[in-house]
Formats: sequence, structure tokens, C-alpha cells
Amino acid sequence: MQVVSAGGFGAFSGATAIAAGGQHALALKSDGTVWAWGWNIHGALGDYSTISSSVPVQVVGAGGVGTLSGVTAIAGGFTHSLALKSDGTVWHGVRRQLPVGKWYL
Repeated sequence: MQVVSAGGFGAFSGATAIAAGGQHALALKSDGTVWAWGWNIHGALGDYSTISSSVPVQVVGAGGVGTLSGVTAIAGGFTHSLALKSDGTVWHGVRRQLPVGKWYL
């Protein structure tokens, strides 16, 4: 089954890497942005919510401002997600130890 784009129309494209978590998936696009979809009860989608999504949602930036960008690698855990930025910093999205759906350095 092909992943549809954000908004549910057309095909999701431009991905250079994908990763899977326990019940969510991640895609890194060629522009360095991260997109996620799946179960979001623990905030793994990084969109500052706990609402699950069957279509990709863009991961927001620190403090909920803008979008997470400059990412070169992604990984998914059971209830969390990780992103490596081009400056060498690692960003972590999870609910259990940090507030819901927020990405932290």
C-alpha cells in the first residue's frame, strides 16, 4: 500500500529515509524535514498532540515553533522517535519522560 501525502491526497514523495517505531512510521524528506504517521498515544509523531494519524504529519520544531529541519537521519523506538541533525545534535520525541509530543535536544 502506498503512503498518501499529508492531507490524504496524492502519493507521499521526496523521502530519502524511512524508519519504523512500535506502531508509528517516520520519513525523512530530501529537504531535511521529518514526517510521521501511525499511533500517537505517546506523542511519537512529534506534532504536539496525542492524536493518531493515518497520513504523514510534519514534526514540529523545538517549543512547538516552526518545523524540525536540518535532519540527516531518523530512528523509531517503541514509543519514541529520534532525529540526528546536520549540526550533530540528537533530538528526541516521547511522552513518557517529557511532555507530550515535544521534541527535545
